[in-house]
Amino acid sequence: MNSRYRPWVRLGSLLLSFGLALILAWARVGWTQTHRISLSVQGQSYSQLVEQSRPLVWQALAQQFQAQPQSEQITLEVLGQAGEQQVPLFTVRMPRSVWQQAPSPAQLEQFSTFYPNTLALLQPRAPLQQAQVESTAPFANGITLVSSNPSNGQRGIPIDQNIHLRFDRQLPAGITGLAFGIQPPVEVAFDIQGNELIFQPLQLLSYSTDYRILLPAAKELDLQKPIELTFRTEPRYSYQRDIKPLLEASCVGCHQQAGWMRRSPLDSYAAVMRYVTPGSENSELLKPRWLARHAVIQRAAGIRLNGGEWMP
Repeated sequence: MNSRYRPWVRLGSLLLSFGLALILAWARVGWTQTHRISLSVQGQSYSQLVEQSRPLVWQALAQQFQAQPQSEQITLEVLGQAGEQQVPLFTVRMPRSVWQQAPSPAQLEQFSTFYPNTLALLQPRAPLQQAQVESTAPFANGITLVSSNPSNGQRGIPIDQNIHLRFDRQLPAGITGLAFGIQPPVEVAFDIQGNELIFQPLQLLSYSTDYRILLPAAKELDLQKPIELTFRTEPRYSYQRDIKPLLEASCVGCHQQAGWMRRSPLDSYAAVMRYVTPGSENSELLKPRWLARHAVIQRAAGIRLNGGEWMP
């Protein structure tokens, strides 16, 4: 090759290599990688495995979002494992924009695609005699609860929320009555939408109350076993809805990192709780010398800690 062209050829090669490196770097950022976590299957039901996985999924999401600051979405595949065999149980797709709003593990169902029937692949059954098949068929073919909203043991449930039960197959249509129980008693109506059974309370639930729901294994639904769930409703007042707006209107202007009272910030829940003892009227932040200094707080000072009404 003529020597006068060699510098240009070398320059072209360098530019081509640089361009390929940029394309590959962009591709690594843009591609969505799937990360996997495994659960040991030792006789648990599908719903038990979902509940067992909630904290593990949230821990894995936190690790992946921290390790991949450029990723706009993290995808997790949760696998069930028995011996050398693995099957997918469900897939979670969590956008970074949602993760930054600090969702709770109780919201897992909103970001997941479930595969309840795959669990049977890990639990092969020995052949049965014909008489055994006939006697156990109703139980073996019964529907199974996959998830619920509220989930079992969940707290902070809005008092106007419906109760959703999701099953592993479509529910029979035309059911006019169910032996559904809820304590404390609440009158409810129900609706069936595909594989979901939805109970709608006909009046608001009570604040800060523990509820227990029971759906027996009645023939109408052909349940494998009774369903029993508990949840607790939200308190009448919450930090985000009631306390934070008061502080922002009257206190945070000074009590923040850039304010005059930066040494005693009140711009976050953790900061506020340094001056509050839950349930105590003698908490530092509730003393008259502080309440009386701000007109907005002063007008709201009639709120009783036991859940009374707002008073002017």
